[in-house]
Amino acid sequence: MKYRNSVIKEIRKTSRFDVVVIGGGASGIGAALEACLRGYKTLLLEKHDFTKGTSSRSTKLIHGGVRYMAQGDLKMVREALKERGYLMQNAPHLVHGQPFIIPNYRWWEGIFYTVGLKFYDLLSGRFSLGKSVHLKRDTVLKLLPGISQKGLRGGVLYHDGQFDDSRLAVDLLHELFANGGLALNYAEVMALEKENNQVSGVVFRDVAGKPVPDTARKAVGNLVETSSKDEYGKVRTDADGGDAEEGEVDEGEVDEGEVDEGNIEGGDIEGGNIEGAIAAGDANREAGNPTGDASGETIASFEGATENALVNELGGKNFIVKAGVVINATGVWVDEIMKMDRPGHRKMIRPSQGVHLVIDKSFLPGYYALMIPKTSDGRVLFAVPWHGHLVVGTTDTPIDSSSEEPVALEEEIRFILGTATEYLEKPVESKDVLSVFAGLRPLAAPRDGSSKTKEISRNHKIMVSDSKLITVIGGKWTTYRKMGQDMIDTAVSQGLLNRSESQTKSFRILNSGTHEPDNDKRGTGLRDAGERGNGNPAADDRGADDRGADDRGADDRGTGHYGIGDHGMAEGDTVSRFPRYGDHAGEIAALVDKEPALGVAIHRDLPYTWAEVEWICRNEMVVHLEDLMARRLRAVFLFIMQSFA
Repeated sequence: MKYRNSVIKEIRKTSRFDVVVIGGGASGIGAALEACLRGYKTLLLEKHDFTKGTSSRSTKLIHGGVRYMAQGDLKMVREALKERGYLMQNAPHLVHGQPFIIPNYRWWEGIFYTVGLKFYDLLSGRFSLGKSVHLKRDTVLKLLPGISQKGLRGGVLYHDGQFDDSRLAVDLLHELFANGGLALNYAEVMALEKENNQVSGVVFRDVAGKPVPDTARKAVGNLVETSSKDEYGKVRTDADGGDAEEGEVDEGEVDEGEVDEGNIEGGDIEGGNIEGAIAAGDANREAGNPTGDASGETIASFEGATENALVNELGGKNFIVKAGVVINATGVWVDEIMKMDRPGHRKMIRPSQGVHLVIDKSFLPGYYALMIPKTSDGRVLFAVPWHGHLVVGTTDTPIDSSSEEPVALEEEIRFILGTATEYLEKPVESKDVLSVFAGLRPLAAPRDGSSKTKEISRNHKIMVSDSKLITVIGGKWTTYRKMGQDMIDTAVSQGLLNRSESQTKSFRILNSGTHEPDNDKRGTGLRDAGERGNGNPAADDRGADDRGADDRGADDRGTGHYGIGDHGMAEGDTVSRFPRYGDHAGEIAALVDKEPALGVAIHRDLPYTWAEVEWICRNEMVVHLEDLMARRLRAVFLFIMQSFA
């Protein structure tokens, strides 16, 4: 990506964009890249950081949606399964197959779910990731160590996909810039411009200098609430049970930084250097004492310099941007933009909150994920390996109004803890929660006024106002590409853009083809788990799971960090050291090769190196410390306290 100053300068000198997209989440980024690859001059504007909202707080799944099939929405499921296939083909460094097991505790469940998931396989067609099969009780216990054994009769194995949501978004933005597009975070749209009653542009304000909220611990949705009571998932954050706010560094709040004609105090951003951002790390390395030497020391000595030096341009300036078409892809906030277009606009979004807990992987060790298709209140519950941890969720709670910092409700946390305990051998208690995050789904409000958000379709819907504002609602990460294609196709059909064909189905995302997962390192299927020869129809040479069946977790199939060795240093070749970065992995590895101290982990409990921090700060438009730790790295989602200790 480019530095913010450079982007702002290009915006200033561009008289008109073909496409302006409002919203830096999955749907907005998908629309922007779609437009850019078709040759349209494109600008994306995001009020906060890219994917700060719902798009960084997903269940981390790329899937067709088993429960939507049960609701009869076969068209959406089939479309999502196709998109799953495209994503696995185009971004194998971030998207990989993930086998799931549905445990059976009633006599009829084995037949019922096996038949249903065979149909799911059929809908996958040539994009199938593997056959769904019924498993015997002993096999389930081998593949899902930690599952509750009481009353267990067997299980059903099926396949879906998993990914890293924010990292995928950042990679898409890299491609947007590489192909001539522009994107700017912390750019709040204040108004729509109109000519002859047609939307012709936007007015936005640069809000990069806006202070980080004092309650920044809510930045990813009530990640961990400090509580001396230690109940309902509110994990104690220090020995005294006192508050420990995110962003507290060196006994005080971080100064946002001073700007003098684009130069940050301590470093010249525009010149391509961020000495101010890495000054602390440089000083420590020169003294022979690299910060974060895996001894458990926090990254506090780096934080102040980072927070000061990464804000490229502050000042709250307003900009008017002309555009041929304006796309409203702001998720739960689409109503706000639509009110700018038409003040009398009727609210169309009914937000639904989804909460996830992150716990230690010891509760369900191994590679296989758990899926409970129907809990006590009719919801679906997943327990999925992710970055060496276990993500458990989600809820589906109707919310009356949208919040920029959604907070997990006590009853939601209680529900997840209770349901997980029901299906796991080891009870999950509030003290076991490492992180909590909540996101809001932008669902279309039901016309009958019903509050049952579980039954609202996740299909996306595109609308065109009388003034030609294009708005998208609904959808999910899996179908981000198709949503983007449909938005640009709509603009073409409205005569707002010249016709041009979509290029995204086969577009490789930061992946030149050299980062394919290594089949030899992904396990050898059910055969390894003792399944071969027991009458299971899928127990052939590769078993039912071609994509791995060992106990290493999902991490070294593309979304984790197996590059940190026992001594806290990056190890292995370029790809294995930094697998999440695709074609950029070599650049990060080169930093370590040049200066080995950068290969040190930033904290003994966090699988990230100083080389990644430095490269990200130089290349991924980080403005606040939260941007780095929550969305460029995923530290906040894994260990909240270590991230901001």
